[in-house]
Amino acid sequence: TDRADLDSTFLVALDDLPAQVRLLGRIFHNAGFDQRSAVFNAAKSGTSFVELALKLLERHPDKRFVFFLDDHIVAHQGNASLTLSGFIIGQQLLARLRAEAQDHRVLALMRSANDDPETLAAYSTKLHGHFPKEIVTDAAFQGALLAKLNARFNMEPGA
Repeated sequence: TDRADLDSTFLVALDDLPAQVRLLGRIFHNAGFDQRSAVFNAAKSGTSFVELALKLLERHPDKRFVFFLDDHIVAHQGNASLTLSGFIIGQQLLARLRAEAQDHRVLALMRSANDDPETLAAYSTKLHGHFPKEIVTDAAFQGALLAKLNARFNMEPGA
């Protein structure tokens, strides 16, 4: 993967913990994606995330998208708190994209600390896989991201 491949990639994250939102923003910035990334606080935008994601895809028709989705999300609507699943949100997003023939542009990953083999298999079957929350250093993030991009979009490393 060369810089041109990365320049055509947009990163999007959904997490409900403010510390994770800040961490992802920093990692995306340090990886050179500050102009091609968005980190949504799921506590505020979790219930409308699919629509927000579709609008981003529409605004950037020439970009590939990588979605990093937190699994357990607490969203707030008015005075009510809702528990959402990033796994289900990811499946809903992919279903909408398949219906619009746009799923070929997307890599949807669960960003989770869960390493249970059964759960990881579900992430790979229903989405495009798993991205461990333990990956927090810039170099580890870039390496793991490149591996996932290469696998999903059949890009040759260093090509």
